[in-house]
Amino acid sequence: MVAIPPDILKQPRPIPHLHILNMLHEGALHQFDALCEVAAFDERVRDVVAEWQVGVAKCVMGAARKGLTDRLHAFAKTVTKDPTNISALSHIANPDLLATFVIDTEEWFNSYLTHDSLPFVEECVNAEAAFLADAIAKDTFLARIQQGLRKGWEDIVAALEDDSLPQLPVLSLLSSRLSLDLSESNVNLIYEAFSRSLYPSPRRPQTSYRSDTSTPQIAATLSSDARAIALLCKETGQRLLDHYAQHIGHHLSRRMQRFHLAHNWLANDNQPVRISPVWETILEELKRIEADVEVIYPGAEDENEKAEKSSESTPSGRGNGHRYARTHGSASPLPGSSVTYTSRTGMGNGAGGLGTPMNLSVTSLTSVASAPAYLSASGAGAGGTGFNGFGLAHHSLLSNIDKLFSERVEIYGKVDPTRSGVMGAAIKCLLKSYSETIRGLTLTKGGFWQVQVDAEWLKVCLWRFVVDEKPMNNMIEEATSSAYRRCLDPAPVDSSVLDRIVGSL
Repeated sequence: MVAIPPDILKQPRPIPHLHILNMLHEGALHQFDALCEVAAFDERVRDVVAEWQVGVAKCVMGAARKGLTDRLHAFAKTVTKDPTNISALSHIANPDLLATFVIDTEEWFNSYLTHDSLPFVEECVNAEAAFLADAIAKDTFLARIQQGLRKGWEDIVAALEDDSLPQLPVLSLLSSRLSLDLSESNVNLIYEAFSRSLYPSPRRPQTSYRSDTSTPQIAATLSSDARAIALLCKETGQRLLDHYAQHIGHHLSRRMQRFHLAHNWLANDNQPVRISPVWETILEELKRIEADVEVIYPGAEDENEKAEKSSESTPSGRGNGHRYARTHGSASPLPGSSVTYTSRTGMGNGAGGLGTPMNLSVTSLTSVASAPAYLSASGAGAGGTGFNGFGLAHHSLLSNIDKLFSERVEIYGKVDPTRSGVMGAAIKCLLKSYSETIRGLTLTKGGFWQVQVDAEWLKVCLWRFVVDEKPMNNMIEEATSSAYRRCLDPAPVDSSVLDRIVGSL
């Protein structure tokens, strides 16, 4: 066995291995006939040569893998004093460092494989050695290099998900971008470079109507490997991105749950004076996370798509100018909602902002001045039962029917590699946890009021992070519905409270 040193590119040229292997090959052919008969020396030499040939590509790719992981470790140390703190979300004062890291790492990776490693591999293939003297031997060597390249690529991609890396969410974000870039361009570029050097195709004669320039192509022998590796990189990048979004969502959910489970919701029935402080903290974290994601996955298509989605889902077409606003006499405080009640039973014609047949849910119980009597804090509906009477029961039934026609929200689905895709996935996880947390609480009237205020505030402040507001609003309304069912004495919050707390945004 001929051991290949990790720093093989720093070895003198021509590398000593070629001379040693050539001597062994010559001896097996011409000098050690007896040894070949007794100990199968020639077969052992062929095995050593084959192992070395595969090892050439594996060693080159192994050095690329080590360089890549070393860079990730070094970056983790620059952004946090404690790379083992997996609960940390963003430690980067200057998010541009993320973009610089991605660009520099990809440039180094491509340069190492195409400008440093490829000439060495080409030199080995074209070496004047007896075991490479004929075309069959060279084809065998190329096949073994192909095998080593494929295994090396698999190791590189696996290293981006390896547990030995610091378990920082930001590294998952970086690794996802590196993997997706490998899939989209870098894998093909590297295989094209290897194809040009190791599998040169004869050039067709240049004519007056056909220039000598041709589009870079991957050799037919390598094309299937290139496609497989590109697909592997794409799948790995998607998994890393999904993991990042889920980690963010779980982190924010834990913060939200700690507050709601520790708070004494039975303490008082006073009207809220502000939103729950945990939501302000979460909003600040979301802004910092957004800054990181926007650097790694920039793109103006988010805003264009958001404008289209917003104009479709909200008749007011508020687009990017959304602020909490209430039109006097409207039947719902939902921003952009066009629901109008046509009878005291709550039936309405509505193509509201939630994309449901009837935009009626308990969230709309955040009362307004002209709400129907059975939805007002002081009025009485049919039979004089007021808020707790038949009208509200009917309204709750409509809310449940409303859910049947709502679009299914996939909490842990595939995350789009865009700012809004990542942020939307994290927010879906957060809001789902919020709804489940509310279901485990027991609320007084004051607690229900607080949830209503928080819900309206969330609609105002979270819309900027997503493309389509309908699923988000549906999930917020689900939390409010859960709060109604868990309230001992449910009543709508006064409109003046909403105006004071949410209307100023």
